[in-house]
Amino acid sequence: MRYLLIVDLQKEFVKDREGRKVYDKCIKFINTYRQWYDKIITEVYVNGNNINMQRLVNYNQVYDPKLLEFEFTDPLIHSGYTNEKLLEGLMPSDQVDIIGFDTDACVLAAAFRLFDHNVNLRILVDGVWSSGGKKMHEAGLACMKRQFAKAVISTELMRYGKSLER
Repeated sequence: MRYLLIVDLQKEFVKDREGRKVYDKCIKFINTYRQWYDKIITEVYVNGNNINMQRLVNYNQVYDPKLLEFEFTDPLIHSGYTNEKLLEGLMPSDQVDIIGFDTDACVLAAAFRLFDHNVNLRILVDGVWSSGGKKMHEAGLACMKRQFAKAVISTELMRYGKSLER
């Protein structure tokens, strides 16, 4: 099966002009190519029961997330870096494409979780960004390229989408 994993594509994480571009590109990609995927998995970050986000990271900015700008069902709410239910129903033969925020945090954590479960993952580089800005985005990408190598797909997102139609 083909899955699209949308990680925290939330307005709260759009902090700069480049983030806005990536955000808008992702919304367009989802709305244009959602039919290509058998299922869309949406993770949504909300500060909650993970005390380490407050205690260690000092992050407490998303208690009431803004409305998501794309159609979704049954979001996986998480208050850490990923939702423990992410892997439910996924098989090693499944293909999971990943887009969203933050390259250096939740996207990276989701990729590690999928990798450890032997799922065939792909990180769509033009569809990820960090609310920490360009340096944090690049740090996250450097880590992903080292850890996931061929799974880091560097291509123009909408052009990639066109190749999905074939």
